[in-house]
Amino acid sequence: MPHNYFAASQVAKGILFTATGAAASAVSLGAQLNQTYAFLYLQLPLWYFYIAMVVLSFIGAFWALFTDTMQSRGNPVLKALVAVTVGLVSSFVVLPMFAAQPPVEVMLGVSLAGSFSGTVLLFLIADVLNDDKLKRDVVTVLKMGVLEAVTIVVDRFKSIVKAIFKGGDK
Repeated sequence: MPHNYFAASQVAKGILFTATGAAASAVSLGAQLNQTYAFLYLQLPLWYFYIAMVVLSFIGAFWALFTDTMQSRGNPVLKALVAVTVGLVSSFVVLPMFAAQPPVEVMLGVSLAGSFSGTVLLFLIADVLNDDKLKRDVVTVLKMGVLEAVTIVVDRFKSIVKAIFKGGDK
């Protein structure tokens, strides 16, 4: 029977420590979100911008629904959900991978542009992957573009080498 009391006290300690840790985490998160950021000569808390990013993702998703690529598909609620998810992931996950502390203005723009163009691009990629003829045509166009780019680079390199060793064209 004493081992039950000991187990109960250990569980109570664990619950108490967990609650203390959760409270400390909430206080820390609140302090981080209430830091001010200068924007248009206003000192606004950071959480205003995070709410604005979510709203801009919804605006971009709504805007994306009116493109011809998106109108040819099925359920608009699912398309809007995909668009909002792409916008939020691009502004909160992808952008911070490229910049350690991206400016809030850039994050706002990425959330709007990511939810619009990222979703359209995602559905176009799905079209290409599902249609074999379209996939072959895209690969052909990409090969021709790469060959043209390589040709341009080689020609420029040849002209630079020729100019160096001949002393320029007179």
